[in-house]
Amino acid sequence: MMCTGSVDYDVSFWDFAGMDSNMRSFRTLQPADNHPIRGLHYSSTGDLLLVISGSSQAKVIDRDGFEKNGNC
Repeated sequence: MMCTGSVDYDVSFWDFAGMDSNMRSFRTLQPADNHPIRGLHYSSTGDLLLVISGSSQAKVIDRDGFEKNGNC
């Protein structure tokens, strides 16, 4: 699996092994409201994603797109 972020505020999740001829991501979300995505970083286990956007607050989300609090 791979994730991409862009200036259109989207984080897209890709599964190249399971991709069909449509060549589309299997999940797209906007975790930072109306802020462009500046960087994405996986946790060492691959189950969490740090989203750095144009806002002053970075977010940690899981693979399902749910925001995690400071207890992760």
